[in-house]
Amino acid sequence: MRATFPTVGAVVPGPSDAGDLRLVEVLGAGAFGIVFRAEGEKGDIYAVKFLQAGLLATQSERQTLFNEVLAGSQVSHPNVLQVFMLGQEGAFPPYVVTEFANNGTLFRKIEDARNLNLPFTLEVIKHWCLDIAAGMEAINSKVLHRDLKPDNILFVDNTLKIADFGLAKLVGAATRSVTFKGGQHVLYMAPEGWEGKSNTIQLDMYSAGIVFFEIATLKYPYTIPTTGELDQFRRMHVLNAPMDARSLRPDLPRRFDEVLARLLEKRPDRRYESWAAVTAALTAAFDREAATLAAPVSPLLEEASKRHHEATERRLREEAEVRKADEEAEIDAKQEGEIIRLIEDSVKRFNDSTEGPKASLVRETGGWRIHFPYAAAAKISFFAAYPPLKIPPFEVRHMALLEDTNGCGFNLLLRRRAGDIYGEWVVCRVRTNPLTDSAYRNCKYFGLDSKNAEHIERGLRAMHIYIPEVTLDVDVKIEEFLRSLYRTSI
Repeated sequence: MRATFPTVGAVVPGPSDAGDLRLVEVLGAGAFGIVFRAEGEKGDIYAVKFLQAGLLATQSERQTLFNEVLAGSQVSHPNVLQVFMLGQEGAFPPYVVTEFANNGTLFRKIEDARNLNLPFTLEVIKHWCLDIAAGMEAINSKVLHRDLKPDNILFVDNTLKIADFGLAKLVGAATRSVTFKGGQHVLYMAPEGWEGKSNTIQLDMYSAGIVFFEIATLKYPYTIPTTGELDQFRRMHVLNAPMDARSLRPDLPRRFDEVLARLLEKRPDRRYESWAAVTAALTAAFDREAATLAAPVSPLLEEASKRHHEATERRLREEAEVRKADEEAEIDAKQEGEIIRLIEDSVKRFNDSTEGPKASLVRETGGWRIHFPYAAAAKISFFAAYPPLKIPPFEVRHMALLEDTNGCGFNLLLRRRAGDIYGEWVVCRVRTNPLTDSAYRNCKYFGLDSKNAEHIERGLRAMHIYIPEVTLDVDVKIEEFLRSLYRTSI
């Protein structure tokens, strides 16, 4: 039976002690669905969240939802929004009935404080961070939250309550583009979440670290990408060092700054091993008596804290450089496959069309060897251009050399604009300037190897002994080159 869209005034079954629930007003809508304030038969107030029907297309997905809500209903803690029931029968889409939060979200409180330029007091910061840690400890004893952010932290009167835990697992794949476009999900995803690694409670700790940072400074700990590209958000979390909270708000306890740094570590095993450890660290950070006892060594602590941040930033820069190099090498290797496929296609077409000796493309040390029957052999090798060639508005960090046994052929350049991940291959044929003499005078066109690649940049910039010619017709030039092997046959 097709699900009916819920509207104000509709009545749905509620918890056993509440009777039917009447939907009174819409509280909000988002990637998961729509939320109503609802009133029970005894006058009690609840929140009812209807999930988008399209997110639960299979019985398996419905069972996953049931399991998650069942786990959530078993979490009973003052700082966790109480989950009462799952409604999954009748004309409406599946819905979750929870405690009603009457005092807004943490997101709104942070926004209001930011707009009024009224930072929260240290006492409020301590209180809210400890409440979040306590609530997350209770939640993580049953499920991972996976979507901790200020929007999902609510207030019942003045009591902080964490909501929407577990549901992100169910709809993560189905709503990923929606959630990302909304901007919130990408701002709180831990590095291991982006990289598809196994998730532990440390995933939620990273998100909590960002939330703590925002509570304390009313700022986000990273420079947010302006392009909106998902890869830029991934790089932000995976590669960039967070800001120093005390540089934004000097009155924060030094040890609290250290707690933030540890929660925002890139590697999960460098974060805290448990929420109990987080709570202990937070309590110690705001302990005034400990701060008073530490006063005589305050200059030493200040210097140690400064050195700690410097060492952390230095380590992250080094790790980022290694990670970036590994990522670039992986991408370049994948792009090599595009060229090899063009040559493979030519070899296959030749072999499919002849009953005689076959052509071959064989991988060997340093590249690939190409052989057509009764023709000269050729080879293609790939290499890094270091330093990268600067050919405005492009940069070239990866190249190939395709040449026959006489050294005739051309280069392939994998050129990229700023922000381009994959780039495009172009042909670069080099010829000798007629005003000079050259060792390549037997070839009209040739390519340069890794030792001489910089001459391509020089030749494109000004008068030079070599004249590079760049064209886009990669497949055409490869076919022409393969046919030329018969003209150089020995």
